[in-house]
Amino acid sequence: MRNFDNSFMPQRFRLPEKDTRLFYEKPEWWAAFVKWAIIVVLLLGAAGFGATFALGKWKERKHRLEVAAQEARLRELETAKEREAKAAEANAEKAAREKAREEARAEKERARREKREAEEQRRADMEQKRIEMESRETGPRRISDLEKQQQTAGVRWWGKAEPPKFADRKEGDEYWCVFPSDRGETIIRVKVGADKTPAAVDLADGTGYLRPYERALLDEAVTQRPHLVLMDRAAWVRVPQHVLEKAAHLTVPKRTSFRPAEFLLGEDLYRLMRSHFRTNNRLERLECNVAMHWRDESHAPLTWTLQFDESLGSASLNHAIEDALQADLDAANGVASKKAAPKQAEKTESPEKQRASLTSRGTSLAGSQRTGRRLGENTKSLGGSSLSRQNQAEEVAAPREPERKEKVTRNDVQRVIDEGYLSASFVE
Repeated sequence: MRNFDNSFMPQRFRLPEKDTRLFYEKPEWWAAFVKWAIIVVLLLGAAGFGATFALGKWKERKHRLEVAAQEARLRELETAKEREAKAAEANAEKAAREKAREEARAEKERARREKREAEEQRRADMEQKRIEMESRETGPRRISDLEKQQQTAGVRWWGKAEPPKFADRKEGDEYWCVFPSDRGETIIRVKVGADKTPAAVDLADGTGYLRPYERALLDEAVTQRPHLVLMDRAAWVRVPQHVLEKAAHLTVPKRTSFRPAEFLLGEDLYRLMRSHFRTNNRLERLECNVAMHWRDESHAPLTWTLQFDESLGSASLNHAIEDALQADLDAANGVASKKAAPKQAEKTESPEKQRASLTSRGTSLAGSQRTGRRLGENTKSLGGSSLSRQNQAEEVAAPREPERKEKVTRNDVQRVIDEGYLSASFVE
């Protein structure tokens, strides 16, 4: 290819000519040589500087290690002295700990012995308590257990006299008293003695057993709190006298319903009765009388008989008062209209007198066309039909009815409510 002649070809199509110069004839080689010579010199200088720096550091470290070794020997001597002192102190502390350990061991042994004796005593007490618990009578834990046990068939009011079942009770009979509260119910069993007085009073403590209860506390609760009395399959609601006296005069609630049974029984007993005796129509005999009394008893009281769950709403009360006031107003208007009827009849002329006056004035009436037309409209001429004269006579004789009927206003009803009061009582 060296002898290949491509001179006839353009420069851009010719092959590059081979460089046949020796390496020392090329300037690029000398530039590379100088560059690498500079690099080698710099590397050698850096290596010398690094070696000198490392040697200095090594000598410093050697001197530092020697100084540290000397300081370590000194510290070791001081440490040995401190170690000996601490060993002596540790021996003293060890002796003290051994002594304290012996005392603690003796104290633990004494505590263990006392604990063992206390455990034995506790076991003995538990065994004694178990024996006492086994000897105690079992009782209901809650009112639902008592209800199932008694199979209560119905509930009624106690009334002013004792129920027949209580009047006929004999020695050995027992009945239950339930006093509800917001924390639960207190169940008390009473056994009847020879003179029909409580011979034994026991309290169901909620654990399934009975324990003795003071009769004085029972008597106080009976006179102060509404409660439920169960005997055999019957139950009675007993309301204290002070509750009945309070229920005889109550302020009328505003825009709220009044539930007499809840007031007589109290919120707790009412809730208990609804939750446990509402099924099988067992509360159908617990009816209540509610009366709305007027001020100074000027009007007959309005009365209602409500069931256990029924309530007297403000709308019913307002309608009843409005009807009573309207009836009184209508009656007063009727009496006033009857008194005014004779006076109205005297002022009104009879039909014969009216016809006579029309006959005497016939000439003047006939001369006027407008007057004659009005007369024809009213009487159908002087000799008109008998039916027209009869209608005119009835219109004259009949009393005029009032154009507008007076009605009771809301203020009248509200005044009666503000001045009156409610009374609630149970139906025996």
